[in-house]
Amino acid sequence: MAVSPSAAGAVVAIAAPGFERPSSPPRLEPATPGAQLWASIYDAPGGSGDSANAVAVAPDSSIAFVTGWSSTGDENDPNYATVAYDTRTGAERWVAFYDAPEPQPSGDEPRAIAVAPDGSRVFVTGSSADQDGLGDFATVAYDASTGAEQWVSRYTGGGGSDDGATSIAVSPDGTRVLVAGQGTAGDYITVAYDASSGAELWASRFDGGGEGAFAVTVGADGSAVYVTGGSVEYILQGFSTLAYNASTGAQLWVQRGGPGVLYDVGVSPDGSQVFVTGYVEQSGHRNDYVTIAYRSSSGIQQWRRQYDGPDHNFDEAAALDVAPDGSALYVTGRSKSLLTYSDYATMAYSAKTGARLWVSLYDAHPAGSTAGRISR
Repeated sequence: MAVSPSAAGAVVAIAAPGFERPSSPPRLEPATPGAQLWASIYDAPGGSGDSANAVAVAPDSSIAFVTGWSSTGDENDPNYATVAYDTRTGAERWVAFYDAPEPQPSGDEPRAIAVAPDGSRVFVTGSSADQDGLGDFATVAYDASTGAEQWVSRYTGGGGSDDGATSIAVSPDGTRVLVAGQGTAGDYITVAYDASSGAELWASRFDGGGEGAFAVTVGADGSAVYVTGGSVEYILQGFSTLAYNASTGAQLWVQRGGPGVLYDVGVSPDGSQVFVTGYVEQSGHRNDYVTIAYRSSSGIQQWRRQYDGPDHNFDEAAALDVAPDGSALYVTGRSKSLLTYSDYATMAYSAKTGARLWVSLYDAHPAGSTAGRISR
């Protein structure tokens, strides 16, 4: 079953082929693939604004965890709000909040969530204002069954640094939590924590020159951490992908490209390849998807592919995933039409060669309709 964010504060479950509703009375027939199974809406105490930012699912698929901000009665001081749902029924299991210690002039916003490989813990990270109104990384661990807070770790670059985490990953053995984001002047910041205690193991900073890190992942054997992102200074810096030693934080390699921005990173199941995706700038104020495969051990580029949509306009990849058997890489994002609206553009590549296997465009409102479409 796929669990997807819906409107702010809402989670909707969609049936996947082979999924059946619970057989306990009253007996229900198997769900039609793609049919809505349930919808659950979370409204924080006080009835103020709530917004979901990220979702993760337990390894056994029994619980969906959603995190986002919730104003809990004060629109100027939002807090982390994380909700656990039963994936079969949509029933709310628990809600947990994180509010940074006072005094603080503004609020807290989580950006990413991950679950321990054994399903015992849930980790949430994002940006949390300090007493000077500048952002810190704030990472929180919860008991996955009860929502009880287990630890909180904050990272600040110091010296008036404004920092914010954007991505989180857990090592395959569950011992480390890796968090990446940005600092002042767009530096990439990557921090490793002990998953049991929240103790900081190491922190590495890379001068990215503008936008910071957007994604982090861990190699299949847990020995390396891979981070990617982008820069405002496209011509000078472009995008960068880095590998770190997972135990020490020592930089293993870095690869630059661009001009453009990378938004996601993934690793092949056997750990031999690292994949990144985002966009690369072209002449004429247009962009193409860019997807690159690197050798994980050395950073040597294995292949690079670009996608230019039918209208040769603004095309921006947002996310990727690797097939469980490692044979294919899937990339999705948006492709802008001449009418200035955006469609989904999803494609598959051979993970080994980069050959494009297929591409599919989705327009929810064809024939020129503008309802519900995204303008840039």
